[in-house]
Formats: sequence, C-alpha cells, structure tokens
Amino acid sequence: MVLRDFRDRFMLTNAVGKGLVDLYYTCSPKVAGFIAGHDTLRGVVRLSLLPFVGVSWMAVHIGPWATLSLVILLLGLMGTAAVVVFRRMRLRRWA
Repeated sequence: MVLRDFRDRFMLTNAVGKGLVDLYYTCSPKVAGFIAGHDTLRGVVRLSLLPFVGVSWMAVHIGPWATLSLVILLLGLMGTAAVVVFRRMRLRRWA
C-alpha cells in the first residue's frame, strides 16, 4: 500500500514518473515470476525493498523535501562512518 501511495502521489504526476511506471509494468511480470520460483531470492528481494518502502512512507507522510533532506543526511553520516572505519583499519595494519 505504501508503494502504491507513492506511485499515485509522486510517480504518476509527471512524464518521467509515468515512463518509469510503464517500464516497471512491462518488465515486472517476468521478473516477479522468476523471483516467485526461488524462496531464497524472494526473501532477499523483500529485505532489499524495505529501504524503498521506508523512504516512500516518509515521502508520503512528511513530504518529499524533508525526506530527501533526511536521506542525504543519513548517507552523509554513513559515508563519514565508512571513512573513519577505513582509516582505523588502515592504521591498525601499520601498527
């Protein structure tokens, strides 16, 4: 339901979004059929969709600009953490 709300509110309101939705409906039946036949892959796909569902929920409920700001902030924090961890690992090799 969250992804449907996102599609209806944001994707179907512009030409680029409509094109992406059309592409999705063209390609998805074959992909969904393949995924349905593989239990492990089905679980992996469900888990991998969780961030998209979360961001879609945020966009619908708090607005697209607030959501974009939070996503950028989160990515920045994750990037900073990755740099810190990488530098610490590199320093331990030399110690």
